[in-house]
Amino acid sequence: MTLAAPQSSPRGAVSARRYREARRRAQRPRLTRAPRRGVIPTGLVAAAWAAGLGLLVCGALGVLGWALGGTAAASFDGALRVGGVVFAASHLAPVALPHAAVSLLPLGLLALPAWLTYRSGRWAAHATQCTAVSRLAALVAVASVAYASVVAVVAAGSATAGAHVAPGWGFGYGLAVGCCGFGVGAARESRSWRALVLRVPARLRAGAAAATVATAALAAASGLALTVALAFQLPDVAAVGGEVADGVTGGTALVLLGVLYLPNVLVWTLAYLAGPGIAVGSVVVAPTAAAGGGLLPAFPLLAALPQTPPPGAPLLLLLPVAAGVLAGVVLQRRRRRGRVLLGDVLITAAFTALAAAALATLASGSLGDGRLAVVGPDPLLVGLAVGALVLAGATLSALVGTVLGPYGRRLGRPLRTRWRGLRRRLYHDGA
Repeated sequence: MTLAAPQSSPRGAVSARRYREARRRAQRPRLTRAPRRGVIPTGLVAAAWAAGLGLLVCGALGVLGWALGGTAAASFDGALRVGGVVFAASHLAPVALPHAAVSLLPLGLLALPAWLTYRSGRWAAHATQCTAVSRLAALVAVASVAYASVVAVVAAGSATAGAHVAPGWGFGYGLAVGCCGFGVGAARESRSWRALVLRVPARLRAGAAAATVATAALAAASGLALTVALAFQLPDVAAVGGEVADGVTGGTALVLLGVLYLPNVLVWTLAYLAGPGIAVGSVVVAPTAAAGGGLLPAFPLLAALPQTPPPGAPLLLLLPVAAGVLAGVVLQRRRRRGRVLLGDVLITAAFTALAAAALATLASGSLGDGRLAVVGPDPLLVGLAVGALVLAGATLSALVGTVLGPYGRRLGRPLRTRWRGLRRRLYHDGA
């Protein structure tokens, strides 16, 4: 395609620029749209990619542990079987041991299959060019079932005399992880997420947003409290770790295990801040009562738990209340044209309670027999306590905002005007 040179005109510079832009557009190669692929083959490929890469990583870890002498595997085949068990257990499927079962698995392991399924879900949605919700649901269903089938097959093929995962549990937990990962990734890539969200009533959207802020605030408070506890109990944690670890390899494995269990400990800290506390066998650690039932087992992370309530421990209950106050502020901002009603606060507290109960369910279980048969918080108590405290804070914030909102905006208007003028002067002085 050829273009004639622009003629002389009063706006010659503008015409020359437009001529150059038109010439560049004409010389730019046209991109042909890739053909749309089928839902079933694309879903199968996405599931195979996610499962294959996850199995490769877990198998490499098993072989590395066997090479360093950190596993009980006696051969290369045994190391691969250990990697298969780790892959099935990364979906939080319970691991059966000769004399007990381990259902309290590190939540950090869940990051690998979650990320792989999310990425493969995005690729599958891009390859199939899904825009309809029905087609997107079919893609997620095919990929999730195929992925869960692979997890079940790996669980059945990697069973050893020392540990194994039941294929039924592997299929169920793999299906749950696949539905969440593939679903979120596909919805994010197909840009139908906003359309799905807009179908939800505005009150539920506002409550979900406020609950998200409250959950994030609770996570930050738990992280801060855990950091302070580790700083005070660091000598005890180091002493227990030195007794349990055996050499450099054992110490490295213990540190890696502690990092993987860090999300579990954050949920335990949240349960401690909310009041119900953590149960370790017959020992109950709570901020309102001393631990009873004997000593805690020798485990480094458990050494950070206080044996007796620290001074001012009941004041820790104010941290979830502060998270509820932040949730009330979010409700005020999202419902700027109307008052925050009691139903909005109840919805926010219910969503936050459900999130806390779900996290407590994932972070509780069994680590063996004896004193480690029951480890973690009670999901029902944690959900009720967090919901009640967040409800109190959000109600207080909503009442204060409803009563003092107009007066606060009226009193704050001169301050905002002065602040804008100061920023304008600083900007002009800097320029």
